[in-house]
Amino acid sequence: MSRLPNKFVFPVLGVLLIGVLLFALVLKKNKNRKLISYQNVEVSCGKCQFGMKSTSCKLATKIQGKYYWIKGTDIDDHGDAHGPEGFCNHVLYADLSGHLVQSDILFVEKFNLK
Repeated sequence: MSRLPNKFVFPVLGVLLIGVLLFALVLKKNKNRKLISYQNVEVSCGKCQFGMKSTSCKLATKIQGKYYWIKGTDIDDHGDAHGPEGFCNHVLYADLSGHLVQSDILFVEKFNLK
């Protein structure tokens, strides 16, 4: 079995240590995320119905008076957003659960329209 020359030992150990530290940070960040669940909340197009600033139509929700962009499902995953019954023309209701990934973005894991 061959040994690594001494000049390679410290760089290899350094890379491994950095990898372990980054992995630990990711685990800690995910551990601190709290799953939030809400029932019967308003969901619609953030631009068209909630007046949120955006250059395009995107799915959003209003929870306890605050607006959040929704990630994890798309506005067109639930039919034609611009159709007569779509999100751009109506505020609908849904049960959802997920994690806040920024102060105004909710990543949903469950999204069920009422």
